[in-house]
Amino acid sequence: MNMAQNATRKGEATQMAGEFFVMECLYRLGHLPALLLSNSRTVDILVLTKSGHKLSVSVKACRNDHKWPLGKSLGEPDASRLHVFLIFRRIDDLKSRPEVFVMQDSDLRERCDCWQDDTDFALWHSGKNKVEDIEAFRDRWDLFD
Repeated sequence: MNMAQNATRKGEATQMAGEFFVMECLYRLGHLPALLLSNSRTVDILVLTKSGHKLSVSVKACRNDHKWPLGKSLGEPDASRLHVFLIFRRIDDLKSRPEVFVMQDSDLRERCDCWQDDTDFALWHSGKNKVEDIEAFRDRWDLFD
C-alpha cells in the first residue's frame, strides 16, 4: 500500500471510529440512533431522542488536525441538524477519549470558513481564537434533549 492509500485509509478509519463513538454515546444517553452508510456529506446518523424528537447528525472526526473539512456545500439550513466534531489525540489508545464538540446547525454556519481557494468549507479549531470560539460547545450532549 502506498503512502496516499494509507493516509486515505487512516482518514476513513478515523471518520468511522467517530461515527461509532457518537452512536455509542447516544445509545448510552437513552436515544435511538441509526447509522446511515450512504457516505453523505451532511447526515451520518438519524436520531429519535428519548423525548421523541427526530434529529439528523453530521459527524466529523480528525486526528490532532487543525480543522474539520465540511465539503463544498453546507446544505440547506436545518434546525433539526446537529453537528458533532471529534478530535482523537491518541486514537490507538483505547483508554483515551476524543474531545467532543456538539453544535446546532446555526452555530456551525456562524463559525465555518472557506479554505482551499474558497471552494470548500471547514470549521477550524486551531489558534487561540478558534479554540475559545468552540469551547462553549465542548461535550454539549444536552443539545440532543
